[in-house]
Amino acid sequence: MQLHPPERVEAFLTSGGWSEETFDDLLARWVAERGDELAIIDPPNLEALAGSAPRRLTWSELDREVTAQSEELAGPVVCFQLPNSIELVVRILACARAGVIAVPLPVQFREHERSQVKEIVSSVSAGDGGPEVNRCCTVCFTSGTEATPKAVPRCAGDWCAIARVTVEGVGIDAGSVLLCPFPIVNMAGIGGM
Repeated sequence: MQLHPPERVEAFLTSGGWSEETFDDLLARWVAERGDELAIIDPPNLEALAGSAPRRLTWSELDREVTAQSEELAGPVVCFQLPNSIELVVRILACARAGVIAVPLPVQFREHERSQVKEIVSSVSAGDGGPEVNRCCTVCFTSGTEATPKAVPRCAGDWCAIARVTVEGVGIDAGSVLLCPFPIVNMAGIGGM
């Protein structure tokens, strides 16, 4: 499913607001440039949250896990509910690599919210031609602090533009360490992932 009209995509690309890079392109670049460097760390309380010990992965290790999971994914849409963790990041990146739409759900969602999600995503399809950078790669949800959480589809162009502005705006570089205080599944999180 292409998210933006062709003329808007062309304007984004021409202006430099977007590039042709996708999540998978960025990961491949980081693996090539910094394969043996630390990429991601689980939260120290992961065992209390999810029952598994916290881990640390290099860029190359992250890429291998993404590859392994991407080969197991099928369907136009994959829904999952995980806490902020390496596993969540791997699942989102694996969906992107496999060409399926990732629908990460907030951990606080229960059966009522999950049944609403099923209705929302049942009409979503992954592919219909057009530029890869404009293909829907995620459906995330607003936090619901003021109303019922709303589904927001995003493409790689949207996410990569948000991430680039975040990085450039605060001067993040290869030596920076980033704490992601937002739930990755919400609208602010993936841009900082």
